[in-house]
Amino acid sequence: MKRIKYMSRFNKEMNVGEIQQLSEEAAKNNAKKDITGILMSSGKIFFQIIEGPESEIDALWHSIARDPRHTDVVILESDTGPFGRLFPEWSMKGMILDTESEMRLEPLKMIMEILNDWEKRKARLLNTLELSMIAEMRQVEGNHSKI
Repeated sequence: MKRIKYMSRFNKEMNVGEIQQLSEEAAKNNAKKDITGILMSSGKIFFQIIEGPESEIDALWHSIARDPRHTDVVILESDTGPFGRLFPEWSMKGMILDTESEMRLEPLKMIMEILNDWEKRKARLLNTLELSMIAEMRQVEGNHSKI
């Protein structure tokens, strides 16, 4: 059994109907492959959990990573092992949080937004660290060549 949790941003605006259609198509395809999961969207952000046989999840993941509807695709967690399913009854349950009016979903929307923001900040921090390291190494090399 394998489970992947990931986030991505919409590559272009998607309306409620397009997101529902995406979820319904995923449910049909997943049912044939023993894959279950959930797809949540809020704003321009997807959060998805997919679970099932390892080979099927790997194939689905490669398809998702190449899907032009997604950008900034980031795996938040990937697990493999003998664990039970979180969503055994859903080949793909779609939730569009922006259209839900219940206050109990507000924390989910906030978490998705925070995770998306964190991934952007993490990428900038890593880039800054990399550039600083390169600059430092050049400085050290420059000092050694003057000796």
